[in-house]
Amino acid sequence: MFDYMLEAVSYIFIIYLFIYFIPSAIGYKKPNAKWIIGVNVLLGWTVIGWIIAMIWAVRKESKPDRSIEANQKRINKALQELEDSHKRGALSDIEYQIKRREIIFGPEEEKSGATEKIS
Repeated sequence: MFDYMLEAVSYIFIIYLFIYFIPSAIGYKKPNAKWIIGVNVLLGWTVIGWIIAMIWAVRKESKPDRSIEANQKRINKALQELEDSHKRGALSDIEYQIKRREIIFGPEEEKSGATEKIS
């Protein structure tokens, strides 16, 4: 009788350990895997800690926006070309400043209303 109970408790304990470490298994490839595993191991027994570790493990990490990086490279290249033109004397100081501002901040749109010429 005692052997059957011991065997049943052993199976239950193995299943419990399997469930306990699910957040660690899911999150081990994440950039913050050390934190996920730490929360899971140290606070998983509180159930709230296990839920936090599980949410953290399955949550999709935000990736840096590639369009920002590409845009930054384009801006740097345009600024370098503009500076080269200015150094060669193809642009005056004022033209250089205007074009530089347009590259960095975008072209200024003409404002309608008060700035329109009255004919």
